[in-house]
Amino acid sequence: MKNDQEPEARDTELENILGNLLIAEYQVDKLRARLAEKVKGYGGVKGRSRSVYTFKNTDRLVRVRVEVDDMPL
Repeated sequence: MKNDQEPEARDTELENILGNLLIAEYQVDKLRARLAEKVKGYGGVKGRSRSVYTFKNTDRLVRVRVEVDDMPL
């Protein structure tokens, strides 16, 4: 049986954007899980925990400060 309708044109740019969005969401979920494990690994620190990371990127020195607050749900 032959279908009289022609197949709809596919928007490959839209498909690529949606694929990239799904990959990004997956990566965010994985990073959140890794961060939660790292925070949990601070050995039951109550209140605040701080870390400072310094690195060089091309010709710039970059310092990142991370502060974690333990908050009840």
